[in-house]
Amino acid sequence: MDKKLRYALMDIMENEENLEQEFVIDLIKKRAPLIDVDALKEKEYKRMANSLISSFKDEKGIRDVFVIKNDEDMTAYINVARSKEIDNLNKVRDRLDSNVKGNQKSLDKVTRRLFLLENQVTIAEIAETN
Repeated sequence: MDKKLRYALMDIMENEENLEQEFVIDLIKKRAPLIDVDALKEKEYKRMANSLISSFKDEKGIRDVFVIKNDEDMTAYINVARSKEIDNLNKVRDRLDSNVKGNQKSLDKVTRRLFLLENQVTIAEIAETN
């Protein structure tokens, strides 16, 4: 993605509470290069394959198959219930661990913001107590 577009969106988000998706899409349409339809089709097929694979779950509803990059830098699907490859299982674990840590940081940020807003005292409330 164009760095100028990224920075423009970052500047807008610094001053806005939220943005509609359509606004961002329109901005991208104006600034992004033309879309390669064949590459877009290939990307969609990959997304569909990954989505299908990620839907495979065991009897408890826990995912069985995960996407990794193998040693040849090719995308591979690893069935953790069947795999005997320690390196591949470590890659799955590392990816999941990274996802959990990133989600925890995001959750902590939202929790801090909620705490701040929920415990914020307004000037009107201070005036009422005096």
